Amino acid sequence: YDLDSTPLQQLQAMVTRATQAMDEVGLPADPVQRHRLLTEASLVQKEGANAEDMAKVARVIENRISAGQPLQFDTTVNYATGKTGLTTTAEDRASTSPYNTYLFPGLPPGPIASPGEDAMRAALQPADGSWLYFVVTDPTTGATAFADTYEEHQRNVAQFQAWLRANPQG
Repeated sequence: YDLDSTPLQQLQAMVTRATQAMDEVGLPADPVQRHRLLTEASLVQKEGANAEDMAKVARVIENRISAGQPLQFDTTVNYATGKTGLTTTAEDRASTSPYNTYLFPGLPPGPIASPGEDAMRAALQPADGSWLYFVVTDPTTGATAFADTYEEHQRNVAQFQAWLRANPQG
């Protein structure tokens, strides 16, 4: 970063570096495929705490889309509403934004964050698994539980809710 560079030069350097990273991890050059994978990678970036979890989150995305299930990611709702935090409200989830993955199936229309290389790799090569659900059970550590069934997911959600009760300030 050159302190004497212009805003245009800084932006050009950012675009050059992003393109280099996308090429290095093997994102396809086709703009439609690249956009889809960057969108998925942005969700993975926001939802996964580490490279292993990112690959699992990418698998959940693929599995849910293949099953015709909405993604139902709070991160996309927060992006749509301009809010932050660990949870969303029913009012938030009623947003008619196309980024609301509770309301609209499939991927949102574009990225919700700038994905790192681990997230891009995860989108390209999701982990093997049949998970349909995940939830952070301990936001302090980033511990995340993945589940194949809704019943198993509900048990994991109960762990997250217990964490919320023990940490009311989030």
